[in-house]
Amino acid sequence: MEFRQIRYFIALAENLHFAKTAGELGIAQSALSVQIKNLERELGYRLLRRENKWNITLTTAGGVFLDGAKRLLRDAESVKLAAARADRGETGRFSICAVHSFYSSPKVSALLRNFGNRFPDVCWETHEAASGSALKMVEEGETDIGIVRISPFANMDGVKSMELWSDAIVAVMSKRHAMAFKRRLKLSNLRDETFVMPTRKTSPFFRREIENICVNLGGFVPRVRLEADNLYTMLNFLSDTDNITLLPESFAFARYPELTFKRLEGCPLKMANSAIWKADNPSPVLGNFLEMLKLTLGKAG
Repeated sequence: MEFRQIRYFIALAENLHFAKTAGELGIAQSALSVQIKNLERELGYRLLRRENKWNITLTTAGGVFLDGAKRLLRDAESVKLAAARADRGETGRFSICAVHSFYSSPKVSALLRNFGNRFPDVCWETHEAASGSALKMVEEGETDIGIVRISPFANMDGVKSMELWSDAIVAVMSKRHAMAFKRRLKLSNLRDETFVMPTRKTSPFFRREIENICVNLGGFVPRVRLEADNLYTMLNFLSDTDNITLLPESFAFARYPELTFKRLEGCPLKMANSAIWKADNPSPVLGNFLEMLKLTLGKAG
């Protein structure tokens, strides 16, 4: 049974006239008759009662079949439209895993709001994780896109990347810390301070980058007082202690009124933030999000 046969039958059942129906369909009357007979043969029962050349009526089975056929075509059209919307990335599910400071940025808030307004039928799922964990989630297909720091992942097998923006490195400390009152703060001034650091297990890329900054630009190995497996713990610990940490400047968007974020004089190094995703991810929603991400936060945007 073909959709063409069903459409032919519905048209004929509404007109109850072979010649008129054939004309509306743009086919020969004989072709219409053959299609209806083939449909009846496949079904195993008569749909039409042919009283004479001009007068035809629906059988009882034909009336029931007509109602179902109309529903079938309506459902088929709905399925067609739904599939087309999914193909354009207007519906479906989407997952994003990002480092903590990503969600704090006003530009990111605007991006997520605009994307949600443009694609209201896309179901969102957000995660927060360190760069290493986000990369793992992308590689294992647990999230569509990751927003990570530091390492350019473009050369990793099966993973694509797009650099978004770069952050200056700032020193973060309590507003009561002695260094908070210095008008000009250099990295070398932090030589004798104690640091709060992320653990190597949860944030290997970030931890290594901070240590390299201290060694290569400050000339010292940071003395670590506390290691934490999440940034909330790090920042909360800084509020009531004399410890210091180094973070990307975008963390200043986070609401920690008891902390100060101070730029470091003579520290030109910036920390890259990149989007990463699996090269073979077929999601049209991902494609739409990447397009908006590039326009909003990409280096060319």
